[in-house]
Amino acid sequence: YQVKEFITKFHNESQSIQWTCESQPDYVDDTTTHLIANDSGSFTTILTKQIIQACVRHIFVGSINWIISSLKQSFIVDQFSYEILRDKQTFNNSRGIKQCRFDQLPVFPSSCIISVECHKGIKQLKMTRDELIEIVELSGGTLLNDYIGYEKLIIICNSKKEMINRRKQNNDNLLINEKNIYYSKPEFLFDSIMNNKQSRLEIFPDELFLDLFSYISPIDLYHVWHDLNRRFSAIIRSVRISFDLNENTDENICALNYFSKQIVFIHLRISYDLLDFKQYPYLCSLIIDTKLTKEQLDSIHPKNLPYLKRLTFLKWSKDEEILNEIIFNRHFSNEQNFSWLKVYHLPSIPNYFILTTSNLSHIQTMIFDRVTPCDIDLILSLQPTLRRLKVTIVRWMSDDTMSKISITNKNYQHKHLIHLHTTMNTCNRLDDLYPLLSHLPCLRYLYIACDSLTIIDFKQLAFELVTRVPWLERFNCSFKQTYIEHMDTLRCMSPLFRHMKCRKIEWSGGWYYYCVTTGNA
Repeated sequence: YQVKEFITKFHNESQSIQWTCESQPDYVDDTTTHLIANDSGSFTTILTKQIIQACVRHIFVGSINWIISSLKQSFIVDQFSYEILRDKQTFNNSRGIKQCRFDQLPVFPSSCIISVECHKGIKQLKMTRDELIEIVELSGGTLLNDYIGYEKLIIICNSKKEMINRRKQNNDNLLINEKNIYYSKPEFLFDSIMNNKQSRLEIFPDELFLDLFSYISPIDLYHVWHDLNRRFSAIIRSVRISFDLNENTDENICALNYFSKQIVFIHLRISYDLLDFKQYPYLCSLIIDTKLTKEQLDSIHPKNLPYLKRLTFLKWSKDEEILNEIIFNRHFSNEQNFSWLKVYHLPSIPNYFILTTSNLSHIQTMIFDRVTPCDIDLILSLQPTLRRLKVTIVRWMSDDTMSKISITNKNYQHKHLIHLHTTMNTCNRLDDLYPLLSHLPCLRYLYIACDSLTIIDFKQLAFELVTRVPWLERFNCSFKQTYIEHMDTLRCMSPLFRHMKCRKIEWSGGWYYYCVTTGNA
């Protein structure tokens, strides 16, 4: 009603002010000189069909405040003080809408061939396909027809499904060179108009950006790409986020909060008492490299983190009973979630394994950074359904002490372990490994890392493997500080050795050592 009052009050013979397109009041045409946006105070507006039509025609777009101020003062005030600068989704320093009034050159060169699919128009903007085609033509682009050759073709589609269907049609036509075709959503066209330039990035499909954004840190993703435009903001919301929290800064916290529903991995390197794991319901992997509060430990629970599959503690205290209780004992109830944690990674064997005889039946993989040979016996005895085990074996206790806590059932057979990854850090090289292999009748993959082996050690290894695990299917190794002159002789000792190579590993300063390793180790 204010606009109508403005027209009634100021229209006269010397100053003609009237509605344009009275039959279509939501349409902007070549007779329009001013478009009034119903936004006040911020010099921004929501991007609508009328705004786009005005920008592509280089028309003045003003705030309703211009009308209100003119009515209050009974004369038409300076319109440019109320000019809309940009739409609400662009940068704060952008002048996209205002700049369109000055830039009279076409957005696209006439050599740019554009095909408009979008047969149902654009529903969110209430824009028909014919109106979209008109915008393409006013932007300088040339519409595709059967008689136009092209070096590059831009196909505008509403959705990914529409793009896929169009690709299938193109694939059926052998005359079409798919390499010269770029699929894009209408936002590409609108952003190009707002910036008065063809956005090269916008040509590429969403899948490319999803892959690209997966390599960018969450901090940069949030502070550089977030709110760049509506399309990028939507794509960013689909990225699976891995977060390495190593500083308690405002930038980290903002990104952490923004991506809370997208974070699938967290590596917590610092103490941060305000961190609430309940805010990350889709977390799949969690690495703890610091001390947690009791509340944080309590929140590591299937009800809060239903998708958590891997839990890693890089620091461990055997006397920390709270930790034992929270991550182990409390899950032995009838309500145990068997789809929950599948991988535990701990620095050493916790008290749980000594204080209880219950087993973690839902755990498929365990990783320990430091265990003794008898610890492995204990793990296998208490985890009969374990599928994969990765350990670094150390011998730091006397043989007498070890024999007292080792399992007594020498005939025990573990029926589920199929994958064993061992690093031997023992004084007797591989001798502690051989008895263990006798308990693993289902073992299919074995990895061994050790230092300073001799040709005699390899002969013994070949004998033990064929004797204790003749069913072994894959074998990889890395034997550092090991030099074997006649590798052909070594490869003939066992079919499992056929991929072994002796490599020279160089360090800085001219130092080097030899390593016998398999090709894919």
